[in-house]
Amino acid sequence: MVNEDEKYHNAVFTGKDEYGVGRRTQKRSTNDNGKTFHINVKGSDSRYGFLWNGTRDRIYVFETPIDPLSFLTLYPNDW
Repeated sequence: MVNEDEKYHNAVFTGKDEYGVGRRTQKRSTNDNGKTFHINVKGSDSRYGFLWNGTRDRIYVFETPIDPLSFLTLYPNDW
């Protein structure tokens, strides 16, 4: 799940477990002026990640949640 932080407008990524319960939340700054950051929210369980289940026979692995969103922007077909 991708959301926006209401106060600072950061990108918020939530990784869910097999039951759809949010287990890991990461925030990434959207400010391009000054210092940027990428953090795990306190209490997050790092065993869970941000996941997109596709329907094709390929697996793509990315380092951070923002990377697949960038990839989808560059290659939007067939998603």
